[in-house]
Amino acid sequence: MRVLMISTDSRIFEAGSAVRARMVEYGTLCEELRIVVFTRRGKIPLLPTKISNTVFAYPTNSRWRLFSIVKALQLGRKLLNSPHLKNDSPFVISAQDPFETGFVALRLARRFGARLQIQIHTDVFSTGFRSTIINRLRSYFARYILPKAHAIRVVSTAIQ
Repeated sequence: MRVLMISTDSRIFEAGSAVRARMVEYGTLCEELRIVVFTRRGKIPLLPTKISNTVFAYPTNSRWRLFSIVKALQLGRKLLNSPHLKNDSPFVISAQDPFETGFVALRLARRFGARLQIQIHTDVFSTGFRSTIINRLRSYFARYILPKAHAIRVVSTAIQ
C-alpha cells in the first residue's frame, strides 16, 4: 500500500528530529510514504526531500496558510497523477487533522478514489477547543470531514 500524507509539521524536514524519525518508521509500514507539508516560504528547503528509501516530503512553500491549502491540492494532484503512483497498488490519503489538511485529503481522496484516513490529536468538539473563532470554524470543518473518512486515528481514549 502507498500513502499520501498531508501534514502541517515542518519538523519533518529537520534531520534528527523526532517527527522525521517517526515518518521514517511509518515508511517501513507501507511501500511508499509521500508527505505534502504545509510550510511557509523561506523557512524550509524549496525542493522535495528524500527522507529514506520509501519516504519523501514535499513543502508547499506558501506565503500564507490559505495558500498552503491550494498548493497542497496542486502537489497532491501532481503526485497522484504521476505514472509512478498509477499502478495496481492501493493507496490511502492520510490527513494530520480534520481541518485544513483534512479538507485537502478529502478533496484528493474523492478525486482519485482513494481511502481517507483522518488523524485527531485533540478533542475538536470540546468547549475549550472551540474558545476561539478559528477553532470554531475548524470544529465545523471536522463535523463535515470526519463522517466521510474511511478510518479515524486518535491519540488517546479520551479523544476516542
